Amino acid sequence: MTDLDITRYLTPSELHLICGRSGVGKTHALFQILNTYRSKLGKLLYLATDRRQEAYQGLFAKGNIPEWPLFSKISLGAAELGSAKSYDDEINRKLANVENRKECFRWLDSMVKIHKPDTVIVDVAQRFIPCSNLNQSASVAGGMGVMAEWAVHHKLTTILVWHPNKQLREKLNDPFDLISHSHVVQGLTSTKAILEQSDGSNYTMTLRGPTFPDVIIDLSKDDNGFFKVESDESQLTAALPIYEHVGIEATPLAVIVDAAQHDQKVSATSDKAIRIHLGKLIDAGLVEKPRRGQYKRVTSS
Repeated sequence: MTDLDITRYLTPSELHLICGRSGVGKTHALFQILNTYRSKLGKLLYLATDRRQEAYQGLFAKGNIPEWPLFSKISLGAAELGSAKSYDDEINRKLANVENRKECFRWLDSMVKIHKPDTVIVDVAQRFIPCSNLNQSASVAGGMGVMAEWAVHHKLTTILVWHPNKQLREKLNDPFDLISHSHVVQGLTSTKAILEQSDGSNYTMTLRGPTFPDVIIDLSKDDNGFFKVESDESQLTAALPIYEHVGIEATPLAVIVDAAQHDQKVSATSDKAIRIHLGKLIDAGLVEKPRRGQYKRVTSS
């Protein structure tokens, strides 16, 4: 997502949130942001709580991303976490225990001393915050408060991956209401990002910062699950696939019509419909006005 610089939202010594339903691609999007703006975010330390180390190695490889320090609590053994208890097979049950979560903070403190990061990521935070009951707002508020104090104490930019309210099935008027314990979590975090699937392979990321108006970014996924920003131009050409049949050199209308009739992506292939579509591309400045019944793309040169 090279066209999207959200680092201005990620102020140090504060908690920041990226939220979205399971499988929507939060971790993929986060990996891209971290990789693209690594020079601005400084040294990274990534704590994973719900996937094994091997899953993240695959993301590094598929995204051609140079690795940063990343540790999976599920993959780490008891000795590495400084505990006599095993985290290998019963991770879900054991992470419900507040003492085990506090042990994670002690372990993370030691890792901060070793790696001296500027930015820490916790994915997902619900399995990490020192909170005895994730179903009670007061309990969540206490746990998030500890995390906020921790970020201030270490002067660290802290990014939390957060799962939404699973019981909410439909998009609300405010997408940030999808956040579990929305008012509590929003009040204790600085910048929030909601990643949602709009339809098919199309997605949106809504950003809300403390001093910026909401921004909605249109995204699409590639075959590896990573995202690209859909510009106004790319959105229009996707909606009007006739653009693909207009050459960089002058192309006769008859050639465009013939190509459109063999292209299943082009929904309307009559001369009149194609002229209308070409007119929209001309108005958008993507296609030149026709000369002698021939069309060509507008090029930057």
